[in-house]
Amino acid sequence: MQLEEKEKDLKLREQDVVIKIQEKRNELGNLELAHLKKLDALTKAKDEALLLREKDVEEKERELKGAQQEMQLINQKITLMKQQVISLEDELLYQSFGFYETRFDLESSIEYKGYLQLVRDKQKELVKNKMAVVSHIGANHKQTKSTNQFNKCIKFAIRTFNNECDAVINKVKFYNVDVCEKRIRTAFYEINSLNMYNSFELAEDYLNLKLEELFLAYEYSQKKQEEKEEQRRIRELMREEQEAERQLQEELKVLEKEKQHLENAMIHASQFSEEKVNELKGRLDEIEHQIADVDYRVKNTKAGYVYVISNIGSFGENIYKIGMTRRLEPIDRVKELSGASVPFRYDVHAMIFSEDAPQLEASLHRTFSHRRVNKINERKEFFNVSLEEIKRVAKENHNAIIEFTMLAEAQEYRETLSINKKIAKQYII
Repeated sequence: MQLEEKEKDLKLREQDVVIKIQEKRNELGNLELAHLKKLDALTKAKDEALLLREKDVEEKERELKGAQQEMQLINQKITLMKQQVISLEDELLYQSFGFYETRFDLESSIEYKGYLQLVRDKQKELVKNKMAVVSHIGANHKQTKSTNQFNKCIKFAIRTFNNECDAVINKVKFYNVDVCEKRIRTAFYEINSLNMYNSFELAEDYLNLKLEELFLAYEYSQKKQEEKEEQRRIRELMREEQEAERQLQEELKVLEKEKQHLENAMIHASQFSEEKVNELKGRLDEIEHQIADVDYRVKNTKAGYVYVISNIGSFGENIYKIGMTRRLEPIDRVKELSGASVPFRYDVHAMIFSEDAPQLEASLHRTFSHRRVNKINERKEFFNVSLEEIKRVAKENHNAIIEFTMLAEAQEYRETLSINKKIAKQYII
């Protein structure tokens, strides 16, 4: 009986142990599950952290790229603004108009060309003799691979400076000489600044030769233009002389022919009435006087007309052209001037015949030189004066009676104004 109870008690204990073991197993399983969940959570957290880090890096890279692009745009704007500043400086110099002072004042473009070649030869000599740059490498420096690179840097610097100077010199104009000088100096200092650590710099003597070339090139182009203007003036004067000579010779032939007819008629004077004979004699005397006048004009190359004309439709009030012509019919010259180059015809205020027309014209030009409309080109014979002033000076320098037409008819101009008024009225609502 006691044995059965012990066996029963043993089984109950065994069951308790099994239950406890199962409970422990369950508890261990729960712990393992919790640990796995925590591990999974940690893994997810790590993955999320890595993802955020990658996104942050990408965002930073995008920001950096954006900043670089923005910096590039800023640099482009700075470059554009610098160009605008230079353009404004050009415009300012254009408006200041002619502060350049001649440095060489040579007689002809040929002299300028020779001097330019001399300056360029001096530049070549400096480069050839290695005096275009100042080297800061010691004399005991041995020939090495780095020395060869050094020589290449020098060659590149000189070539770059030459290219900059050539581009500037080829564009020099009367209104941008100072800007061109500034650009050459700026290129010189920038190239020297970039080569500061290469132990050399461009020489000041080389810079001075480039500036000398700049000023010579400018004055050379100006002198060529002046010579072209002078050649044009001479050709125009020759054409005027030839036309005047042609007209005078033709007029002389016509008069000689008419004189011959009259003389032939006088041979048969007995066949005419006394009144007719007197008429023929009078006409013959008149023809002889005209022949003498024309012959005098042919032989005296200074005889001609000084004209005073205006064009208020083109130039406004009190602007007069004072010129000279030797033509037999001086009004032909005025008709030429009234061609396609101006919108309206010129009005003639005076046509003064003078035995020394160039001297009379020159005296008027000298008197009103300070009143020239164009003070650079004296071939432009326009003056901002009153007609009364021109009349007074002309009479002081000319003995014959001078007739002036004080009022400008300006027919085409006044009719145009009238038409414009009618057109304007049609469009008024």
